[in-house]
Amino acid sequence: MYPADPDQPPDPDEDTLRRLTLFDASISCLLGGFEPPVEVGYNRRVEGRLSRSLRRVDVLVQGAVLGIQVTAAIECHQRRRRPVDVGAVDRFVGKLLDIGADRGVLYSCTGFTDRARARAAHAQSPPVMAITLGDGRLVRDSLPPHDSADVGQADFALFLRLGGTADLWSP
Repeated sequence: MYPADPDQPPDPDEDTLRRLTLFDASISCLLGGFEPPVEVGYNRRVEGRLSRSLRRVDVLVQGAVLGIQVTAAIECHQRRRRPVDVGAVDRFVGKLLDIGADRGVLYSCTGFTDRARARAAHAQSPPVMAITLGDGRLVRDSLPPHDSADVGQADFALFLRLGGTADLWSP
């Protein structure tokens, strides 16, 4: 057996692989809301229209929805200890405004605080969907579904077509 290469990242653990699988499945579901052809870029650097600085985006999707060009930026927070807070959602909204994205989808491996979910659910320009890459349990309350197991292609299609999420689901 050869010693591990210090320049290579360690192999992901089972939990990380499961979450990556959920992330990939959810992205595929999101892409189903676009009309072909769709341009998908991973780990992109986009020049900010306002800041004039390069902004990193995990996934950038560009394509048509009902004949209208839409740009969606997707990011995944892989925090291990605490849920994503309202400040992280605000920073994401700021990045969306800076790069000119029409929609944003923010994933978290540890969930979102109630205030962060409320901030995302009520974001309008641009709208934001907050999704937890969780254990697959159903979560229903007065806010939109946010577990990756709850959010299906129809939910993404509504989000891409109508924008905001606050009024799409009822408690």
